[in-house]
Amino acid sequence: MTPLDAIVMLAFQSMNLQDTHEQATVVVCAEECRALPASRQNEGNFRLYVQLKPGERIAAIVHTHPSSNVMWDESEKFSPDDKQMADSMHVPSYVYFAKLNQVRVYEPKVGERVID
Repeated sequence: MTPLDAIVMLAFQSMNLQDTHEQATVVVCAEECRALPASRQNEGNFRLYVQLKPGERIAAIVHTHPSSNVMWDESEKFSPDDKQMADSMHVPSYVYFAKLNQVRVYEPKVGERVID
């Protein structure tokens, strides 16, 4: 587990992972990294607005795929939007898949892996 993985896992611990709504946040880094408070979305796509402090950068996207997600097969897989956003921002995308009780990360140019 990488240091970023550990911060992301703390972010997931602050979320209600049994919630039927998608939740999302980002990890921001400057000299130290921290997860911002999570937002709760109704369903499907989410939108985050982040105001970075001077010297901060977004280091990771963090969100959930509830088991009630009816969007194609997103309850078990990264969506094309998940991968496109990570690729365009050049940051990893971490997803908690409630149906599988599993956290996975998609890393641009690397691929997917399970966090345990």
